[in-house]
Amino acid sequence: MKYFISLILICSSFFVSSQTIEDALSTETKFYNAVDKWVAFPSQKNDSTAVYGFIYIDEHAGFTFRMIGDFKIVDGDFKNIPNDIYKTTIFASRLSKNSRLFALLNEEQQNQLNLPVTPDWLSVYKLQAGDVSYLTNIGNKYNAVGASQNALEPLLKAYAIEPHYEGLEFELGYAYNALFQFEKSIPILEKAIKYDTSNELLYKELGFAFLNLEDIEKAKDVYVKGISIALSENNKIEMAFNLTYGYYKQMDKSNFNLWAKKVREMVKQDSPYIAYLVQMEEQWPE
Repeated sequence: MKYFISLILICSSFFVSSQTIEDALSTETKFYNAVDKWVAFPSQKNDSTAVYGFIYIDEHAGFTFRMIGDFKIVDGDFKNIPNDIYKTTIFASRLSKNSRLFALLNEEQQNQLNLPVTPDWLSVYKLQAGDVSYLTNIGNKYNAVGASQNALEPLLKAYAIEPHYEGLEFELGYAYNALFQFEKSIPILEKAIKYDTSNELLYKELGFAFLNLEDIEKAKDVYVKGISIALSENNKIEMAFNLTYGYYKQMDKSNFNLWAKKVREMVKQDSPYIAYLVQMEEQWPE
């Protein structure tokens, strides 16, 4: 029996000490789900070490990863690799839709690396955290990378303070539309348009919401108004094409042809929109 127990201990010790960086790190977290958290990923220079740091949002520059150091695994524990360069140089990289996946560091791993809950320097980026402008900008950053679910919290906080703050209603309506919560976006966008009748982006989002609820008559009314006041040719084309597609889905050939003609008048012959129209026309039932 003593021999058996010793054998288990030896095997267990071997297993722990032979753990690799890849075994220890589950790199499956998108950066926008790791904001204000410690993260790590295997080093490209040495597969037996890893890089760790902190993800935060710079209100103006966006999602950022600040590299703090390197570590290795010793007897199952994370151990810092001393490097004075991290004391004198800031290594920060901006993150985008195509950025890598990260591994979240749990509390035990953070303790092994002697990390605080949050770094002291983070407070610099939180000075205006309760302001409507800050909350709107943060929501915008989440929307821009396709993380509209994350955008809702800061945007709703801002909306509760000052609903007509510039750009806020668009961002909130956009977030709800991106999450297919069209019933929630409509009242927000309708109130926004009453306050700001010349904002073409609001019409674009409101029409999109009605279109997805298959209320094409309301979508048409909104889009027609939006097209009439829009200064951006791209927004005009997008609204006209969306309405055209709405009629295609309803198999309303008369209105489809009417709006397909309008789209063709707006775009160049080599526009992708022309190809889309042709495809719909070719697939139209006889």
